[in-house]
Amino acid sequence: MSHAQELTIKDAHGGDVPARQFSGTGVGSAIILPGLGYTGDFPLLLALRQQLHNHVQHILVLDYDYRANTAFMAAEDRARLDWLACDGQAYLDQCLALCGDAPIIIAGKSLGTVCMGGMSGQPLGSRSIWLTPSLKGTGLSDRIAATVGPGVTIIGTRDPAIEEVRAPAYSALPNMSVFEAEGMDHAWTHPNGEASTTARTNAVMAHLDDWLLATHP
Repeated sequence: MSHAQELTIKDAHGGDVPARQFSGTGVGSAIILPGLGYTGDFPLLLALRQQLHNHVQHILVLDYDYRANTAFMAAEDRARLDWLACDGQAYLDQCLALCGDAPIIIAGKSLGTVCMGGMSGQPLGSRSIWLTPSLKGTGLSDRIAATVGPGVTIIGTRDPAIEEVRAPAYSALPNMSVFEAEGMDHAWTHPNGEASTTARTNAVMAHLDDWLLATHP
């Protein structure tokens, strides 16, 4: 894995967002949007970044921390959702400006998936990785349904949103693959400890590698 180039990009509200860009050996680019407190160096997203190394040329990891944004944390739920959707579009636009408009892989975890829901204008051949998506009370399912291109949902069987993913409407989404990680919760932990978490993460990465190869544009 290459060393990161440290960058600063802007959110939709003019705020500075630290980011890191890694080089890979494939074609195109990827953007990774972390969760609320689940950073790009936590196990699931670190494994994803390593997995993407062989599939894309550029990997952009955002290092935002919405918990430190007092205006965001004080906002009502609806306002937060709109805020994240607007930021998501700004992140995509800047990723394309940095990395070019070749096919892009867009990946997010929980809060990051809400940012993904606000994105439009992805280049032809783009793909989406929805990690523990925030589906409860967010309207994200409708935004996912409107996303163009192949998608994969990764969710733990102890995640509160598992029933939404298992619902017929979600199962019928076009071009969507679903992988359930046995015993994992929304925070991506397993009750049997770190070894079980690592084993489930490895199983997810094996599934993602197959999916990335099968959906290559």
